[in-house]
Amino acid sequence: MNKLRGGFSLIELVLATGLAALLLVAVFALMDTSMTTLRRSEERRSLVEIGSGVMALLEHDVRQLEGGARGDLVVEWVRTDLDGDGTTEKPLPLVRLVRQASAAEVARHRAALAADALAKQPAEPATPGRTRAATPPPAAPAPTVLAPSGPALMEVCWAMFPEGPGVDARTAGRLWRAERIVGEGEGPSFFEAGFLGTDGFPRGDALAEVAGGVLHFQLLLASQTSIVHDGWDLGTELRHVAPSWDAWGRRRPNETLHFYNEPVGWYPAPGDLPVLPRRVRVEIEVERPVDRLRRPRLTQELPATGQRLVVDDADRLPLEGEQDRYILVGAEWMRIRSIDGRNVQVERAQ
Repeated sequence: MNKLRGGFSLIELVLATGLAALLLVAVFALMDTSMTTLRRSEERRSLVEIGSGVMALLEHDVRQLEGGARGDLVVEWVRTDLDGDGTTEKPLPLVRLVRQASAAEVARHRAALAADALAKQPAEPATPGRTRAATPPPAAPAPTVLAPSGPALMEVCWAMFPEGPGVDARTAGRLWRAERIVGEGEGPSFFEAGFLGTDGFPRGDALAEVAGGVLHFQLLLASQTSIVHDGWDLGTELRHVAPSWDAWGRRRPNETLHFYNEPVGWYPAPGDLPVLPRRVRVEIEVERPVDRLRRPRLTQELPATGQRLVVDDADRLPLEGEQDRYILVGAEWMRIRSIDGRNVQVERAQ
């Protein structure tokens, strides 16, 4: 008599394989969800760190504002030349202030200047076939003190500029910061008219980058009469706040560059002391890496006389019959004239 062998039937094998496949799909789905959650948490943590760092540094500058006769605060909107065509187009915020500086901050600032000066010194060329004992580099010269009177004051400049000249780099910006001690020979004052060039960028290498990927940055300033518990609303009435400021009332923000620079008449005129805001609110928006990938962009530079765009999906454009058929490319608005498949005829500079 033949003995029966133990084993699995074909149906059992199919069921076992199907259950294993379902289990693997569930495991991979769980892993994908976990990785997505982890990635989002890391992105959120990175954005919080960037925003917190910028806020802490700017808050410290604002809290130490100098209210004496040598104090100053200018918040304005300037236009920058993004594509090098000689025309400034995009308005971006520029903040200049005078604040008190502690002895530790002055020492740190001077040490940074000395390190920069040492790094810029040319290296001594080596002589082939000869060796010599290492000698310490010469010490950098100390800053020349011009007027060391009273407490130490520091000029600080905050500025936002596009990430680069390319079309794709104009949407987001970078935050920059510079500082100099008042009364010491560290170049021209940030408040001089020649601090900004004709293209809207500061001259020289005074600024140091603080954060990148910034979509929005501005200060809202409240006077002694602003009612901010009802909301930080912009306006010209006593209860409103302003996006620009001129502590000495010298009309330094150019109101022809942007309507945010228009002076308001509801804060008191300065006398022997500058007029400083009662409260300041800072707004900053940082772009996530995933949003950067989703950003609409041009695949190549558009010539200055170009009137035709090639798009990937024309269904995302404003439909015919809509009142306002405009698209924004970089800093330029264009009116859509016609759409033929992926080809879009536009009217420039609208």
